Amino acid sequence: DSRSAMSETRRILVVGGGLAGHMTAAALAANLSDAFELSHLETAASSTDILYGNVTAPDAYNFLLSVGASEPRLMLEGDAAFSLGTRYSNWPCESGEWVQSHHLALPVLESVPFHHYLTRSKMALEPYLISSAAAVRGVFAHPPQDARHPLSRAEYGYLLRPQSLAEIIATSDTSKRVKRITGEIFDLETSDGSIASIGLRSGRTLTADLYIDCTNTERRLIDRLGGDFQLERDLGVFSSHDRVNQLGPACRHVTAQDFGWQSTTPLQGQVDRLTVFNPASEQQARAAHKSTPSRECSVGTGRLRHAWLGNCVAVGQAAYIDEPLPPAPLILLQKDIERLLDLIPITAEMSLEGQEYNRRFDDDVSHAGLFQRALFETGSLPATDYWQNAVRRALPDKLQRKLTQFKSRGIHVLYDLEPFNQEDWTILHYGMGRQPNRFDRQVDKLSPQQVERQLTGMRQSIEAIVAKMPPHHVYVDGLKRYLEKQNHA
Repeated sequence: DSRSAMSETRRILVVGGGLAGHMTAAALAANLSDAFELSHLETAASSTDILYGNVTAPDAYNFLLSVGASEPRLMLEGDAAFSLGTRYSNWPCESGEWVQSHHLALPVLESVPFHHYLTRSKMALEPYLISSAAAVRGVFAHPPQDARHPLSRAEYGYLLRPQSLAEIIATSDTSKRVKRITGEIFDLETSDGSIASIGLRSGRTLTADLYIDCTNTERRLIDRLGGDFQLERDLGVFSSHDRVNQLGPACRHVTAQDFGWQSTTPLQGQVDRLTVFNPASEQQARAAHKSTPSRECSVGTGRLRHAWLGNCVAVGQAAYIDEPLPPAPLILLQKDIERLLDLIPITAEMSLEGQEYNRRFDDDVSHAGLFQRALFETGSLPATDYWQNAVRRALPDKLQRKLTQFKSRGIHVLYDLEPFNQEDWTILHYGMGRQPNRFDRQVDKLSPQQVERQLTGMRQSIEAIVAKMPPHHVYVDGLKRYLEKQNHA
């Protein structure tokens, strides 16, 4: 029966040697009982790991902690730094530049969202975002617990390298429970739409009840079951690391170029540089990168039609690939793993679990894609291949509703469990110059003079606090000294 079939599904094999493989194996070990036998086949890491990007969202904190990548480990054992968001420059939109910062809910005055008062007063949003102000000034401090303190509204993620994060997770206590196997896949046997076994070049054969494909763009497992990857567009990517003596601001910097875009990410002891471009513009992109890339790859962005087929689940880049303009790739990798954990234990036949997984996968990828596409919805896109290909597909109806309602009257159209929240969308809209044409008439409950006093008080408070915050590098150095003393003690 269903119950006995469920109890028999105990052996899980994670396949893939990059970030997705290590993160998935550690999460399974942290959340599943000893009744499950967990193995991890570490194949060679893929160069496409660089497409996970260098910035996490604030929601990653607890997840990373659960897989053994605590904040002290990230700071002491890796080269991570803090992230208040991403600064976009030279962007082909009305404003041209803004900080897509991490921020808790904006104030609600007289039951009306904050941005409606800005619309009436024709004011910008960024002066009221303490996280944006701190990012621009290059300062950082942990948000205090006191909700009355303006800095408590700021949220933070991490700046990091995917390779460094994978190494930290692989050496965590949680990962020690996983049986680690190294080898190269030589053969793969399938039966009735499922994987029967994996043969290694060494001659060893591996079997499991559930297989997790974390082989990135190779999709070594899911493709053998008929994985249908829906290609959107081709991109080239260069990555380099430049040594520096001083940590930069708590903010990644993305700059638009005719051939695509470039990002610089401040890390401890180095700056990570990423160049993303249309393959037809490789010569211009290589010249703009200014040094020989330490890693480079060519990828096709897109997604699988179904990420769970038979007894195999594709996780991370094996299921979905997009460029890391917002932190969507790491957000979706985390969501893949959490979705998988929600559906374990599983029945032997797995069809119901697969259907639910694929439904939620479709929602998550589609909703993340709306935020990504919104970065390109502007009337001044360059006529080059990269930018024109970004809008080649029809605008999704869901995004059309979001843009129309916000531009018309400042209303947010929200969908269930979106990976980007209302504050993310508000900051994006204002950053790109999309200010509403109308405001909620309820704002008239407060006179312009009352609102101006409140707004002035907010601005002055933010300016005073940011002026006293330490530079990012000073704060990190002090934190590391404190953590080292705690560890020694």
